Amino acid sequence: KTAYEVYRCDWSSDVCSSDLYARGFTLIELMATLAIAAVLVTLSIGFGSLIQRNQLITAVNTLVNDMNFARSEAIKSGTEIVICITNDGVNCNKGDRWQQGWMIYHDRNGNRRRDHGEPIIRRKNAFAEQTLIRYNGRPVDNYIRFQATGSTQYNGTFSFCHKTHGNYKRALILSNTGRLRTASRQANGREINCLG
Repeated sequence: KTAYEVYRCDWSSDVCSSDLYARGFTLIELMATLAIAAVLVTLSIGFGSLIQRNQLITAVNTLVNDMNFARSEAIKSGTEIVICITNDGVNCNKGDRWQQGWMIYHDRNGNRRRDHGEPIIRRKNAFAEQTLIRYNGRPVDNYIRFQATGSTQYNGTFSFCHKTHGNYKRALILSNTGRLRTASRQANGREINCLG
């Protein structure tokens, strides 16, 4: 502690007095401050991981919801419904990176391309930059076609990863009947890989 002296003067009586004050922190105050700082740092690190895990879970749940909607719409309307990758919300794009967003539309003529007059019934904008979604399906990776029966006639696996946390991974497995299931590995038993 540092000591300092304070002078007080009463000018009406010409009397001055001094008091000695100590300035600084006690050991208990310093320990309490360090303990609070440690708790805050620990919480902030854990909170960041929680946010990243929730981003991935949100991406999985959003795609599951939209895929189930597309399947249901195909059965209800008796027409083919396509869900495909899109950058502009109007046209389907090539590739297997679904994090850029997707759209769902009625494919009335069955050509698997959105033509003028085919209504878009749902859109999803791009996800956060750290979220990666890759689809490995056959015969194509950029769209899924639900027939009026609700089937797709082919299997595929969506891989969900977080760019900065490689251990945050999920697989969404699509069966040829149009049903979905989540897993910690791909349908073939291999580890989930969003980069390959």
